[in-house]
Amino acid sequence: KGYQIPVSSMRSILNLNGYNNVKIFSLEYGSHAGDPTVPDWPARTEKDQAKFLINGYVYNIANGVSLINWNNLVEWSNFGNVSGSMYNFMGLIADGANGDSAGAGSPRLSYYTYKKMADVLGGSDWNNIHIINETNNIYIYKFIKNNNPVYVAWWEYLNEP
Repeated sequence: KGYQIPVSSMRSILNLNGYNNVKIFSLEYGSHAGDPTVPDWPARTEKDQAKFLINGYVYNIANGVSLINWNNLVEWSNFGNVSGSMYNFMGLIADGANGDSAGAGSPRLSYYTYKKMADVLGGSDWNNIHIINETNNIYIYKFIKNNNPVYVAWWEYLNEP
């Protein structure tokens, strides 16, 4: 799964090298929305990007990633002097230059997804996240906020055999 950083593998490597208490950060996390002209990078919708965002943040935080920074807030238009670079399509806000139907400064679905995730999960007890299920393409997590449970769940039906 693209949103799943192998946190347990990273933790094992760090522990084997004497870094038992270090935090794991993901500093350029992201997914594109649009159609970059990069080989092996298929077109993705805003819905795909929003799903990647929420699933990735929840999965990785629940599995021990301490900090996740989305790649960029506003998409670029010519990253590395490549008009079709995938990095031109990763913003949560469109710049209007990459075939976006909305104009510059228009928030994407992923922007609203991030905002809703922050509203719902903000203030949770980050040291008390329960992984209820991560098998059979079903993911269920329990967060505690103000002494109340908040559940996040999804089914990866497209990954069914």
